[in-house]
Amino acid sequence: ESAVTIAGTTSGAEDGRVVSVTVGTVTQTATVSAGAWTTSLTSSQVKSLSEGSVTITASVSDQAGNPATAATKTITYDKTAPTVSIGTVSTDDRISDAEDESAVTIAGTTSGAEDGRVVSVTVGTVTQTATVSAGAWTTSLTSSQVKSLSEGSVTITASVSDQAGNPATAATRTVSYDRTAPSVSIGTVSGDDRINDAEDESAVTIAGTASAEDGRVVSVTVGTVTQTATVSAGAWTTSLTSSQVKSLSEGSVTITASVSDQAGNAATAATRTVSYDRTAPTLSIGTVSTDDRINDAEDESAVTIAGTTSGAEDGRVVSVTVGTVTQTATVSAGAWTTSLTSSQVKSLSEGSVTVTANVSDQAGNPATAATRTVSYDRTAPTLSIGTVSTDDRINDAEDESAVTIAGTASAEDGRVVSVTVGTVTQTATVSAGAWTTSLTSSQVKSLSEGSVTITASVSDQAGNPATAATRTVSYD
Repeated sequence: ESAVTIAGTTSGAEDGRVVSVTVGTVTQTATVSAGAWTTSLTSSQVKSLSEGSVTITASVSDQAGNPATAATKTITYDKTAPTVSIGTVSTDDRISDAEDESAVTIAGTTSGAEDGRVVSVTVGTVTQTATVSAGAWTTSLTSSQVKSLSEGSVTITASVSDQAGNPATAATRTVSYDRTAPSVSIGTVSGDDRINDAEDESAVTIAGTASAEDGRVVSVTVGTVTQTATVSAGAWTTSLTSSQVKSLSEGSVTITASVSDQAGNAATAATRTVSYDRTAPTLSIGTVSTDDRINDAEDESAVTIAGTTSGAEDGRVVSVTVGTVTQTATVSAGAWTTSLTSSQVKSLSEGSVTVTANVSDQAGNPATAATRTVSYDRTAPTLSIGTVSTDDRINDAEDESAVTIAGTASAEDGRVVSVTVGTVTQTATVSAGAWTTSLTSSQVKSLSEGSVTITASVSDQAGNPATAATRTVSYD
């Protein structure tokens, strides 16, 4: 870019003698002065030369005409700068927490820089050197040098010059130094970490958060099923199909989520345990008031409703509806119990009353509702005794054969009427609102003559006793 000086010496050539200097294809002259000479080529003259080896020839003669042996010198004209490049670092230009535990290699190539030339390599704040060999160079940072770097983007710069002093355009490469592992978490599944029989009929979503970069893949294993999810804005989501959920074993199911960041730092795996329960519990209602009948005496105090369940955990609430009254009970050791107050029982309509019990397990599987029909009857039956022997008088002729005692009752068919005639007790069975029994001749004759009281008693199926019926007859 500027003039290049060519100079030399001579002996025996007088001052003022002209030296002819040829540089490649360019000839210049110089004048001897005190045994020395100097000339120069302009920048344009130098640039006209061909790159490579250039021969310089100098010739002079003394005043007597004696020529000196021509002097020659070979130089190199090299105006082409070498090139230098930096290769990929740690296979992906990312240095992770695992990779900084050992030396990290920085390597590259160069063209035009001769073997032995020194490449200066700066990585962040650390400078190392490498030596060119067969167009390549390599150096490394120790683990401690890598760890001294600040996390984030790190610039690597490589510089080299050739023997002619032509500097290559510096090569740069940006790598990421990330030694901080991301985090990953798994959110609540199906609202309560329990998957029930209804929920496994459709896809079940598994979702969570991750501090890894967008696009990183989260590996999610649910029991024996593995799915993948992609991080987006710090969150990830995937789902199991109905058939995948149903392939799981019932009980505790472990979910594991794993992810690594772009540098390769692996997050500590996240785990979450959920319950998969697709089996509905069972539920039953026991006998009420010993015979499924609530009578007028029993409704004067609380009436207990109790039953059993299997598959419903302790603490689960059983909803019990008795007619129009609803109560709750709590499962304990597979059983439950509640009661209706006297006033609640009395608020029921007489007749058939349906008791219904419902419960679900913790997973939300509902049991098939249990039902039981009981009878609520607080009305006592009525009872009467009809005329005996047509006139309520038993005479000597009539006691020679059986004497019939009969009457009516509003108790149910089949109810037993207890009939006492004086000192003799017989039974009768209600049928179509009537009853009848008889005393044998000997039983009649065992009675004392005079007034004889007949008493009849009966109760309905609910246990309500009729007011005893009495009738006085004469035995003469």
